[in-house]
Amino acid sequence: MTYPDPLQQSELSVHFTQQALASDSPPVLLDCRELHEWEYCRITGSVFTPLSAFRDHIDRLALRPEEPIIVYCHHGVRSLSAVHYLRETGYFNSFSMAQGIDAWSMQIDTSVPRY
Repeated sequence: MTYPDPLQQSELSVHFTQQALASDSPPVLLDCRELHEWEYCRITGSVFTPLSAFRDHIDRLALRPEEPIIVYCHHGVRSLSAVHYLRETGYFNSFSMAQGIDAWSMQIDTSVPRY
């Protein structure tokens, strides 16, 4: 799967994310919402990495800088902050899922509850 140039694009659509997750080489999918949000609903296969403790969680994940990473939150604001941090620390192939899990639940998987 070909990802956009990270220097030109920070966000990926929910449809691109769905295709990437179904590919032979799926990205790491990070959920940067808080615990109460994650407990309520999540995208299957995502890794819980709350923004409030993002740096500690990232260190424990042993990510490879070259692997694609897609981060999501509720609407896409926190995930953009997480992507800025990731890129500053050498994970240049990281992206935010535009409009977050809210868009995912409306456009991709309606079984994921909205809040």
